[in-house]
Amino acid sequence: MASGLLEESLRDLHANLKDGGQSELDQIDSIVPTLSQICLHEITEKDIDYCSSVLFDKEIGVTTFLQKISKKNEYQGSNAKYGLLELLSDFIHKVGKKALPYLVEIKEASLSNYMTDRFTKIKSSALPVLIKVLELSVGSNMGEDLKIQKFIEKFFMELTKASKLTATGK
Repeated sequence: MASGLLEESLRDLHANLKDGGQSELDQIDSIVPTLSQICLHEITEKDIDYCSSVLFDKEIGVTTFLQKISKKNEYQGSNAKYGLLELLSDFIHKVGKKALPYLVEIKEASLSNYMTDRFTKIKSSALPVLIKVLELSVGSNMGEDLKIQKFIEKFFMELTKASKLTATGK
């Protein structure tokens, strides 16, 4: 039951991405809590593998959706993006090492949103996902696939950028 609803919700999520109008943004914002409810509270232990494969599907998955919206200005700081990054963080925490096959896609989607979104709430929700990806990859042979060295260099270059805000004082 929950796995069918998960797949249907993911298809709806992608279907609403086409136009990008306000009604579509509202629809997407209403789908994200449903996804979170299903993935974090309704799936059983025996359904985790199937739900993971649907959740991270290359066509209708959350990481694919996050990659698509990272490049769209109308989604800058959006509640949907924030909710999906929070979902990723909580889901990875829930399933642990079962997320290993999907770490590359999770890292790419989270890093892309971290780098392209100017809002702090998105950056601060992408950071725990990236940390969990690094924690889960320790002891695995995924270092090459995750391109850890390039990731760290890119991340620290982002941190060293000067702020675009002017310094003020009272």
